[in-house]
Amino acid sequence: MKLYSAHQSSFLPWIGFWDKVNQSEIFDLGIYDQFTADTWQNYTYIGDKTAKMKWGLPLAKYDQSTHPSIKQIKVIPDFSDGLLTAFFQRHNSDKFFNTIFPLLENWLYSVDKLNNLWEINNILFQRVYEVLDLSAIVVSSPKLPTAEPTNDIIDCASMYKCDSYYSGPHGKYYLKEQLFPKNHIKLIYQDSEEMYHKYPVSIVSTISSIGIFETKKILLENKLKPEKK
Repeated sequence: MKLYSAHQSSFLPWIGFWDKVNQSEIFDLGIYDQFTADTWQNYTYIGDKTAKMKWGLPLAKYDQSTHPSIKQIKVIPDFSDGLLTAFFQRHNSDKFFNTIFPLLENWLYSVDKLNNLWEINNILFQRVYEVLDLSAIVVSSPKLPTAEPTNDIIDCASMYKCDSYYSGPHGKYYLKEQLFPKNHIKLIYQDSEEMYHKYPVSIVSTISSIGIFETKKILLENKLKPEKK
């Protein structure tokens, strides 16, 4: 089984996003996804499941009527101090705060003067990817999305010679499931409900509370078992 998965570029997203990366041989980090203000592309949550707080990047004004892609969205620079202060206030008593906070400082200050949302998210993605020691081949497909997301996914999976697609649970509401077996691709849905209820916050918040080792362990324990031939 060679597994393909894809996701929009998000800001320091929760552990379920990293599960998709961890499961994949090929992980497609969206470059042309349409920007929408309510899909975690420029924000996430800190705190814990009982006291979440929205936390993210301030955006420059943009024209919603043009339906811009994430690559067209601009960020107001010099955002790091505010984000770090909020994170410190919410997480300074965490068991592993002293492990993650220096990393977070380094990551945020390295992108603090940039103003392109996709570029910032991509750099932060690479930083977390390295800390979690993941092995997926990360691509950003040059294929422009069409009005048929199922066909787009099948085309990309085929292009990368993958025979399986790992979809988020919401794929059940929009994917044309019958097209996958017709194109010799197995459709697998992520079961992330339990993970979401335990860790519905940013990956840095999760690491701050349970540590890097335990976060890696959760990803490893959730890894799909190879099919017997």
